[in-house]
Amino acid sequence: MKNRFFFLIAVLFVFTLLTSGCVQMAMHSKANSDETLDSMKMTITTNSMVYSLFSNMAKTQGYSSVKEMINNPKVVQQATKNSNDQNSFFEPSNMEYSEEWNKDSVIMVFQSKHPFKPIEGSGLTVTREGNYLIYRHIWSPNSDKTVNTAKTTDSSSPFNQMFSASIDYYLEMPGKIVDSNANSVTDNKAEWHMNLDELSNAEFYAKSEIPSFPILLVCGVVLVIIVIGSLGYLLIKKRKTKSSELLPQKKAEVNNPEYQSLDDAISKFEQNNLSNSRSDDNEIRLSEAESWKFQGNDIFKKQNYEDALMCYNKALDILPDYTDALNNKGLVLIKLGRADEARECLAKIKDIQNSKRTE
Repeated sequence: MKNRFFFLIAVLFVFTLLTSGCVQMAMHSKANSDETLDSMKMTITTNSMVYSLFSNMAKTQGYSSVKEMINNPKVVQQATKNSNDQNSFFEPSNMEYSEEWNKDSVIMVFQSKHPFKPIEGSGLTVTREGNYLIYRHIWSPNSDKTVNTAKTTDSSSPFNQMFSASIDYYLEMPGKIVDSNANSVTDNKAEWHMNLDELSNAEFYAKSEIPSFPILLVCGVVLVIIVIGSLGYLLIKKRKTKSSELLPQKKAEVNNPEYQSLDDAISKFEQNNLSNSRSDDNEIRLSEAESWKFQGNDIFKKQNYEDALMCYNKALDILPDYTDALNNKGLVLIKLGRADEARECLAKIKDIQNSKRTE
């Protein structure tokens, strides 16, 4: 595969340099522990005048924009006819081109779309050696096939005096960098800054530790699982202990000496449960009856005696011996002129009271 990426960069770079006399190029690279590159981006910064000239050149070739021309396979094929056979460090299909404008300046951005492994022979390698990751990028590794005038140019030459160009290379490694030929190194990041004449056959080298955080992360997860499991076990055990503490009390009740046999103990236990059940049932019925009585009282105050009578009857349906409801029913019957029925309510109240006295 021809060097679509590098050749287009070279064309843009030389064109910008010759037309403006100044250019700034930057490379951003980020390496992964698995010998791949997480991302790679190259930018060329120039002014709007130069970009407009390049845009006009694209339009004379029949393209609507610089982006269309750069991404057109025909342009790449024509441009690489007389170029060398150097391969790009990633597939052209993985390249994305964009532009960023800031007032009078424009940044032409070439970057990878997703992580990739460098193509063999591209001059860019990411290899693992034991617990270290080696990053090495030799710029224009096959430049011996072509004449490179920048290689023999010094800072005092007419070339450098006429043109101003700078190259900034930024690298981020997965771990702390322990060896590099960079201008500056900070933890896992390295930077190179050079002029155009220093770029040919330049080597960008860095050696970093491979972080052990994945192992620590796994250990941490395992530890959390163990802690949660232990807490769950202790909670279940505690609940079982509480349950077991209740069992001896029931056993003591069954084995109480006052019972002469197991049959007597079971019979007494069932009677107690039946009594408790009846008591609970009576409380529920009393609560419901009281609710109807209170509704009847509210309606009675509004002198709606028929509806009040209905509420008291509801209460007595639930609890026939409810003397409060009988008393209020009698009062309503008097208001309705039904004195005989009121006397019956009074008689029932007396029977209930007498029955309770005998008990």
